[in-house]
Amino acid sequence: FLSRAFGWVKCSKEWDREVRRFRKCSLWVPKKNGKSPLAAGVGLYMLTADGENGQKVFSVAKDGKQAKIVHTHAQEMVRRSPALSANCKINKSTGRIFYEPTTSFYDILSGDNITGQEGLNGGGLIVDEKHVIDGRLAKVLEYMGASRSEPIEFGVSTYGNTTGYGKVDSDYGKAVERGDVVDEAYLHKAYEIPDWANDEDCKTTKVWKICNPSWGVTIKESEIKASCERAQRSQTDWLHFQMYRLNKW
Repeated sequence: FLSRAFGWVKCSKEWDREVRRFRKCSLWVPKKNGKSPLAAGVGLYMLTADGENGQKVFSVAKDGKQAKIVHTHAQEMVRRSPALSANCKINKSTGRIFYEPTTSFYDILSGDNITGQEGLNGGGLIVDEKHVIDGRLAKVLEYMGASRSEPIEFGVSTYGNTTGYGKVDSDYGKAVERGDVVDEAYLHKAYEIPDWANDEDCKTTKVWKICNPSWGVTIKESEIKASCERAQRSQTDWLHFQMYRLNKW
Protein backbone atom coordinates (compact mmCIF):
# COMPACT_ATOMS: atom_id res chain seq x y z
CA PHE A 1 0.00 0.00 0.00
CA LEU A 2 2.78 2.43 0.91
CA SER A 3 4.87 1.61 -2.15
CA ARG A 4 1.88 2.35 -4.38
CA ALA A 5 0.90 5.51 -2.49
CA PHE A 6 4.36 7.08 -2.62
CA GLY A 7 6.14 5.27 -5.43
CA TRP A 8 3.64 5.57 -8.28
CA VAL A 9 4.41 8.83 -10.11
CA LYS A 10 3.40 10.52 -13.35
CA CYS A 11 4.68 13.40 -15.49
CA SER A 12 3.07 16.74 -14.72
CA LYS A 13 3.07 19.51 -17.32
CA GLU A 14 1.83 21.94 -14.68
CA TRP A 15 4.83 21.36 -12.42
CA ASP A 16 7.28 20.33 -15.15
CA ARG A 17 8.38 17.21 -13.25
CA GLU A 18 7.16 13.90 -11.91
CA VAL A 19 4.58 14.04 -9.17
CA ARG A 20 2.77 11.36 -7.17
CA ARG A 21 -0.25 9.84 -8.85
CA PHE A 22 -2.41 9.41 -5.76
CA ARG A 23 -3.92 12.38 -3.93
CA LYS A 24 -6.23 10.46 -1.64
CA CYS A 25 -5.34 7.18 0.09
CA SER A 26 -7.70 5.23 2.34
CA LEU A 27 -6.59 2.21 4.34
CA TRP A 28 -9.27 0.32 6.28
CA VAL A 29 -8.11 -2.21 8.90
CA PRO A 30 -9.48 -3.69 12.14
CA LYS A 31 -8.41 -2.43 15.55
CA LYS A 32 -4.95 -3.20 16.94
CA ASN A 33 -3.20 -3.49 13.54
CA GLY A 34 -0.91 -0.54 14.23
CA LYS A 35 -2.67 1.98 12.02
CA SER A 36 -1.96 4.99 14.26
CA PRO A 37 1.84 4.47 14.34
CA LEU A 38 1.74 3.85 10.58
CA ALA A 39 -0.13 7.11 10.06
CA ALA A 40 2.35 8.97 12.27
CA GLY A 41 5.25 7.62 10.22
CA VAL A 42 3.60 8.80 7.01
CA GLY A 43 3.07 12.24 8.54
CA LEU A 44 6.73 12.52 9.50
CA TYR A 45 7.78 11.35 6.04
CA MET A 46 5.75 14.11 4.43
CA LEU A 47 7.16 16.63 6.89
CA THR A 48 10.83 15.76 6.45
CA ALA A 49 11.40 13.79 3.24
CA ASP A 50 9.17 15.40 0.63
CA GLY A 51 11.52 18.32 0.08
CA GLU A 52 8.58 20.74 0.14
CA ASN A 53 9.48 24.16 1.52
CA GLY A 54 6.90 25.47 3.94
CA GLN A 55 5.17 22.09 4.10
CA LYS A 56 2.16 21.86 6.41
CA VAL A 57 1.14 18.44 7.71
CA PHE A 58 -1.82 17.83 10.00
CA SER A 59 -2.98 14.97 12.19
CA VAL A 60 -6.73 15.12 11.53
CA ALA A 61 -9.58 13.54 13.47
CA LYS A 62 -13.14 14.19 14.61
CA ASP A 63 -11.92 15.76 17.86
CA GLY A 64 -8.69 16.86 19.50
CA LYS A 65 -8.44 13.81 21.74
CA GLN A 66 -8.51 11.45 18.75
CA ALA A 67 -6.11 13.60 16.72
CA LYS A 68 -3.58 13.51 19.56
CA ILE A 69 -3.29 9.72 19.34
CA VAL A 70 -1.46 9.81 15.99
CA HIS A 71 0.33 13.02 16.90
CA THR A 72 1.66 11.59 20.15
CA HIS A 73 3.14 8.67 18.20
CA ALA A 74 4.82 11.15 15.84
CA GLN A 75 6.30 13.14 18.72
CA GLU A 76 7.69 9.99 20.34
CA MET A 77 9.23 8.90 17.02
CA VAL A 78 11.00 12.25 16.82
CA ARG A 79 12.33 11.89 20.37
CA ARG A 80 13.61 8.36 19.76
CA SER A 81 15.26 9.04 16.39
CA PRO A 82 18.66 10.81 16.43
CA ALA A 83 18.16 11.84 12.79
CA LEU A 84 14.73 13.33 13.40
CA SER A 85 15.49 14.94 16.75
CA ALA A 86 18.54 16.67 15.26
CA ASN A 87 16.34 18.58 12.82
CA CYS A 88 12.88 18.65 14.42
CA LYS A 89 11.77 20.71 17.39
CA ILE A 90 8.62 19.96 19.39
CA ASN A 91 6.71 22.86 20.90
CA LYS A 92 5.95 21.65 24.42
CA SER A 93 2.81 23.78 24.83
CA THR A 94 1.13 23.17 21.46
CA GLY A 95 2.67 19.87 20.38
CA ARG A 96 3.58 21.27 16.96
CA ILE A 97 6.58 19.57 15.33
CA PHE A 98 8.77 22.04 13.45
CA TYR A 99 11.20 20.85 10.77
CA GLU A 100 13.91 23.49 10.45
CA PRO A 101 15.60 22.62 7.06
CA THR A 102 12.41 23.44 5.09
CA THR A 103 10.63 25.63 7.68
CA SER A 104 7.78 23.12 7.75
CA PHE A 105 5.52 21.99 10.56
CA TYR A 106 3.29 19.09 11.61
CA ASP A 107 0.29 20.05 13.75
CA ILE A 108 -3.18 18.93 14.85
CA LEU A 109 -6.46 19.73 13.11
CA SER A 110 -9.73 18.39 14.47
CA GLY A 111 -13.43 18.72 13.88
CA ASP A 112 -13.89 20.66 17.11
CA ASN A 113 -11.41 23.42 16.13
CA ILE A 114 -11.97 23.97 12.40
CA THR A 115 -13.67 27.37 12.68
CA GLY A 116 -11.63 29.74 10.55
CA GLN A 117 -9.42 26.91 9.25
CA GLU A 118 -10.80 26.92 5.69
CA GLY A 119 -7.81 28.92 4.42
CA LEU A 120 -5.21 26.39 5.56
CA ASN A 121 -3.06 24.91 2.81
CA GLY A 122 -1.95 21.51 4.04
CA GLY A 123 0.08 19.27 1.80
CA GLY A 124 -0.21 16.28 4.12
CA LEU A 125 -3.45 15.34 5.86
CA ILE A 126 -3.21 12.29 8.11
CA VAL A 127 -6.82 11.38 8.89
CA ASP A 128 -7.44 8.98 11.77
CA GLU A 129 -10.71 7.02 12.17
CA LYS A 130 -12.35 8.34 9.03
CA HIS A 131 -15.57 6.48 9.85
CA VAL A 132 -16.53 9.19 12.38
CA ILE A 133 -15.47 12.23 10.34
CA ASP A 134 -18.46 14.48 9.62
CA GLY A 135 -19.31 16.16 6.35
CA ARG A 136 -18.25 19.62 7.53
CA LEU A 137 -14.69 18.57 8.29
CA ALA A 138 -14.57 16.49 5.10
CA LYS A 139 -15.34 19.60 3.02
CA VAL A 140 -12.52 21.53 4.68
CA LEU A 141 -10.08 18.71 3.93
CA GLU A 142 -11.19 18.44 0.29
CA TYR A 143 -9.60 21.73 -0.76
CA MET A 144 -6.68 22.06 1.65
CA GLY A 145 -3.96 20.84 -0.71
CA ALA A 146 -5.25 22.48 -3.88
CA SER A 147 -2.16 24.62 -4.51
CA ARG A 148 0.40 21.93 -3.63
CA SER A 149 2.19 19.79 -6.20
CA GLU A 150 1.86 16.46 -4.36
CA PRO A 151 -0.76 16.69 -1.63
CA ILE A 152 -1.99 13.52 0.02
CA GLU A 153 -4.98 12.93 2.22
CA PHE A 154 -3.89 9.71 3.94
CA GLY A 155 -6.71 8.13 5.90
CA VAL A 156 -6.58 5.14 8.24
CA SER A 157 -9.68 3.77 9.90
CA THR A 158 -11.70 0.82 11.11
CA TYR A 159 -15.24 0.36 9.81
CA GLY A 160 -17.95 1.76 12.06
CA ASN A 161 -21.26 3.59 11.80
CA THR A 162 -22.80 3.39 8.32
CA THR A 163 -24.44 6.84 8.47
CA GLY A 164 -21.34 9.06 8.26
CA TYR A 165 -18.85 10.36 5.70
CA GLY A 166 -16.62 7.31 6.18
CA LYS A 167 -19.14 4.88 4.70
CA VAL A 168 -19.65 7.15 1.68
CA ASP A 169 -15.90 7.38 1.20
CA SER A 170 -15.46 3.61 1.57
CA ASP A 171 -18.19 2.88 -0.97
CA TYR A 172 -16.55 5.29 -3.41
CA GLY A 173 -13.13 3.69 -2.88
CA LYS A 174 -14.53 0.23 -3.58
CA ALA A 175 -16.21 1.50 -6.74
CA VAL A 176 -12.83 2.84 -7.90
CA GLU A 177 -11.14 -0.45 -7.00
CA ARG A 178 -13.72 -2.43 -8.99
CA GLY A 179 -13.38 -0.11 -11.97
CA ASP A 180 -16.97 1.15 -11.77
CA VAL A 181 -15.65 4.69 -11.22
CA VAL A 182 -12.55 6.12 -12.89
CA ASP A 183 -10.47 8.14 -10.43
CA GLU A 184 -6.74 7.75 -11.04
CA ALA A 185 -5.85 9.84 -7.99
CA TYR A 186 -7.62 7.62 -5.44
CA LEU A 187 -6.03 4.60 -3.71
CA HIS A 188 -8.28 2.32 -1.65
CA LYS A 189 -7.42 -0.78 0.37
CA ALA A 190 -9.61 -2.62 2.85
CA TYR A 191 -8.77 -5.62 5.02
CA GLU A 192 -12.20 -7.02 5.85
CA ILE A 193 -14.43 -10.08 6.09
CA PRO A 194 -14.49 -11.74 2.64
CA ASP A 195 -17.85 -11.95 0.85
CA TRP A 196 -17.98 -15.74 1.17
CA ALA A 197 -17.57 -15.79 4.96
CA ASN A 198 -20.58 -16.56 7.19
CA ASP A 199 -20.80 -16.34 10.99
CA GLU A 200 -19.12 -19.71 11.48
CA ASP A 201 -16.27 -18.73 9.14
CA CYS A 202 -15.75 -15.59 11.24
CA LYS A 203 -14.79 -17.84 14.15
CA THR A 204 -11.83 -19.32 12.24
CA THR A 205 -8.16 -18.49 12.01
CA LYS A 206 -8.45 -18.42 8.22
CA VAL A 207 -10.76 -15.39 8.27
CA TRP A 208 -8.89 -13.71 11.14
CA LYS A 209 -5.69 -13.77 9.09
CA ILE A 210 -7.41 -12.33 6.02
CA CYS A 211 -8.83 -9.43 8.02
CA ASN A 212 -5.72 -8.55 10.04
CA PRO A 213 -2.57 -7.62 8.09
CA SER A 214 -0.51 -7.39 11.29
CA TRP A 215 -1.24 -11.03 12.16
CA GLY A 216 1.57 -12.39 14.30
CA VAL A 217 3.00 -8.93 14.98
CA THR A 218 0.44 -6.78 16.82
CA ILE A 219 -2.36 -9.34 16.43
CA LYS A 220 -1.83 -12.52 18.45
CA GLU A 221 -3.94 -15.62 17.74
CA SER A 222 -4.52 -16.42 21.43
CA GLU A 223 -5.79 -12.93 22.15
CA ILE A 224 -8.21 -12.72 19.21
CA LYS A 225 -9.43 -16.27 19.95
CA ALA A 226 -10.30 -15.26 23.50
CA SER A 227 -11.98 -12.11 22.20
CA CYS A 228 -14.04 -14.20 19.77
CA GLU A 229 -15.17 -16.59 22.52
CA ARG A 230 -16.24 -13.70 24.76
CA ALA A 231 -18.12 -12.08 21.88
CA GLN A 232 -20.43 -15.08 21.51
CA ARG A 233 -22.21 -14.25 24.76
CA SER A 234 -24.66 -11.93 23.01
CA GLN A 235 -25.62 -10.72 19.55
CA THR A 236 -24.45 -7.20 20.40
CA ASP A 237 -21.02 -8.47 21.50
CA TRP A 238 -20.78 -10.56 18.35
CA LEU A 239 -21.54 -7.59 16.10
CA HIS A 240 -18.93 -5.52 17.94
CA PHE A 241 -16.36 -8.28 17.51
CA GLN A 242 -17.02 -8.38 13.77
CA MET A 243 -16.77 -4.60 13.49
CA TYR A 244 -13.68 -3.98 15.62
CA ARG A 245 -11.68 -7.15 15.01
CA LEU A 246 -12.81 -8.19 11.49
CA ASN A 247 -13.68 -4.81 9.99
CA LYS A 248 -17.38 -5.08 9.21
CA TRP A 249 -19.65 -2.06 8.81
